[in-house]
Amino acid sequence: MKKSMIALTLLACLVFGAKYRPVNAYVTMAPNYISLGKIGPEYQGVRASPGIVVGTTYMDWQYNGSCDKYIFWPTPYSAFHFYWTYMTAAGGATRRTYYNYFFPPDYWLGQTQVDALTSRMGTLDGLSDGRAVCTAHHTSGGVNLPTFYIDAAEGAGSFTITEIPLGSLPPSDAPIWPKICADTIHGRIWVSGSQSTAQVGWVTYTTNEGATWATWVNTLGGVPLDTLHFDAGGREVWVTSPNGKIALVNNDGVYLNYHYWESTDGGATWAHGYVFQQNFPSDSVLGYIWCDAVYDNNNNLHVVFVCIDTIGSGSGGSGWRSLIRHWNKATGQITPVASGWYEVTPGPGSNHPTVSEVQIGINRATGDLYVTYCKADPNDAAQNGLTNLDIYGARSTDNGVTWIEHHNITNSHTPGAPAGQCDDDRYQSLNSEVKDGNPDTLYIFYLNSKDAGGGYFPPDPGAVMTEDPYLFYAYAWNPTGVSENKSEAPRNFSLNTAPNPVHNQTSISYTLPRSGDVVVSLYGADGRLVRVIEDGYRNAGSYQVRIDTRELTSGAYLVVLKAGNQQITGKLVVAH
Repeated sequence: MKKSMIALTLLACLVFGAKYRPVNAYVTMAPNYISLGKIGPEYQGVRASPGIVVGTTYMDWQYNGSCDKYIFWPTPYSAFHFYWTYMTAAGGATRRTYYNYFFPPDYWLGQTQVDALTSRMGTLDGLSDGRAVCTAHHTSGGVNLPTFYIDAAEGAGSFTITEIPLGSLPPSDAPIWPKICADTIHGRIWVSGSQSTAQVGWVTYTTNEGATWATWVNTLGGVPLDTLHFDAGGREVWVTSPNGKIALVNNDGVYLNYHYWESTDGGATWAHGYVFQQNFPSDSVLGYIWCDAVYDNNNNLHVVFVCIDTIGSGSGGSGWRSLIRHWNKATGQITPVASGWYEVTPGPGSNHPTVSEVQIGINRATGDLYVTYCKADPNDAAQNGLTNLDIYGARSTDNGVTWIEHHNITNSHTPGAPAGQCDDDRYQSLNSEVKDGNPDTLYIFYLNSKDAGGGYFPPDPGAVMTEDPYLFYAYAWNPTGVSENKSEAPRNFSLNTAPNPVHNQTSISYTLPRSGDVVVSLYGADGRLVRVIEDGYRNAGSYQVRIDTRELTSGAYLVVLKAGNQQITGKLVVAH
């Protein structure tokens, strides 16, 4: 069936006009490139960010879309679906939703318009037969309406467009920024949206591929989707498990906690709980916008999320110090994944927190978890002083207890570059299924912004309107370092702390495979930097440093060794 469909698709391309051509990495445009078939002259020959160009947009600010799924690789199929909001050079409201499809090694559908009306801020999922389903809100008769799209066949790019009925809701209260989730086990396609006028979330579903829809509801499991429990800014995420669980995750708009709603019976009943709670306003560490979720092979829910520090950071999200945390519902444990807790106050100039836009995926064969996130590098500031972002990744082999490696995945630095020549990698979407192999492969879809480190066109200082590529990158995860409690740890890059637990003094030993700058830091369980133990250039070799722990309070700490793009995290327990 699969081979027949592909053969027919290729035949149609030959008969009705070629949409087929080989595609090479790094500088190749996918077919049907919308802007005169060229790479924009403002960045031609400059781009260092890796990947295949899937499509473009003139607006890099994909607001309300930085938590969303824009890539879908439906195992056991081997094709990829991509979906994004395209904006023309005219700016303003001239936005459309676009789609592309890639069947390796070299078939591309081409950048294809999904909706001719003004449409934006949707998400992508897929059905068990490989067809793509998408959402957006489009503008019809001057009103923004939640809209559902379903492809005619896998990779066809011919979408049936359905405006989801509002029922008793007036058009002015129509849910916008809709998110989609295909629960293929129970045969339901779920859609959520936000009513911005009243700061309320709404949910509906269809059991017949959009022919009819259930009544919109703003309560799940008796818990209202109001501002106390749900941020009506279009930032929620959906996830399904292999055995039919389904979950909705979001942070609220008042206390900035993260919440989840979970169903084990296809949505007939829902349970509500907290992922993260803080003591606002006495606690300066708040949940902030970005989260993602995945189910492990035991059907336990895992959530990764961003927290920010509102004390001593920039204003309005500019350079906010931040960290990324992981939560395992089975254990209730929250562990740090990555930190942007720079010692500089405020953090590096950026229109983003220091680490942000987190995504999570899983290798089903091994159970290993992978997290990708965007990180601002203080040493990679554009000409206007704003920092560019790189996409980083981390891996856990113990269900999220420790995150043993951190890779700079895109690693594209353009310090001092003017607008139009920057490599600012953001709005990344990680496919939730990581391909098993040696090495594993992460499939990432992201925007390579060329403006001066800004999030969108003016009012960002020095920002200009640039034609920015959306890139597809298959990243091979070659292990570079593991934590001290892994028996398979390579001896040429290691970290060890003894005695552990410690009462008064302990020794931190580490081995470097190559010379370079090294930072050894101690963090509290909440992700706050306690002290920098070592910071400087070291030749390749083995080192040991003793630390006095008598002034530390009893509890768990993290020892982090950074050497170039390598990182190891170890646990230290202080017991007085």
